[in-house]
Amino acid sequence: MRRSWRQGRSSSRTQSVNALRQVLKTDGSNPTALWFVGLAESQANHAPEAAALWKQLLTELQPDTSAYRAVQARIESLAAPK
Repeated sequence: MRRSWRQGRSSSRTQSVNALRQVLKTDGSNPTALWFVGLAESQANHAPEAAALWKQLLTELQPDTSAYRAVQARIESLAAPK
C-alpha cells in the first residue's frame, strides 16, 4: 500500500518526537528536546504537559534573553482562552 506524503510526514514527526522523548529520559534538561516535545504536546492540545516541559526549559535559559521571553510567551498563551 502506498503512503501519501502527508502520512509519511506524520509518521516521521511521530518518530522524531518519540526520539526526543527518549533523550529526555536520559537528559531531562536537554533544551532542544524540551522545546520540541513541548511543542508537540501543545499542538496535541495537551496544555498542562506542554507548560510543564516549557517551565523546565525556562530553568535552562538565561532570563534576559529573547529565547526565554519567547518560551514564557508560549506558556502564557496556553492559559489564554481560545
